[in-house]
Amino acid sequence: MIGTSWTHLLARRMVKPLLGTWVRPNHLTTLRLITGVAACLLFSLGTRAGMGWAGGLWLLSAFLDRADGELARIGNMMSPGGHRYDYYCLVTGASMVLCCVFVEWLELRSAPAPEPIPANGALTRTMRSI
Repeated sequence: MIGTSWTHLLARRMVKPLLGTWVRPNHLTTLRLITGVAACLLFSLGTRAGMGWAGGLWLLSAFLDRADGELARIGNMMSPGGHRYDYYCLVTGASMVLCCVFVEWLELRSAPAPEPIPANGALTRTMRSI
């Protein structure tokens, strides 16, 4: 089945130049797994920048999942082994990201609440100096 969503169409357009080259769908699947693991590592840093980069890498990883399927379909390179490899990479990457998100959520939940900003003279003096 060939999809007609915008992500299918974009992935199809981006993988067409790969037809007839040494690149196979499993190469894209492996890259998808690598970007998913990298997203987990960045997310586990717990910093705002790390989480931002992790989110971007995770979106790239999800797009690569679409792209490997499109390359397999339009290049007639589908195989049961490739489908199984794609499935295992998807499950591994998604499970790792969900575990990272859950651990971060637990850490945020157990962290003490931030102190409220006191409305005292220091804030008033700061606002007057601006």
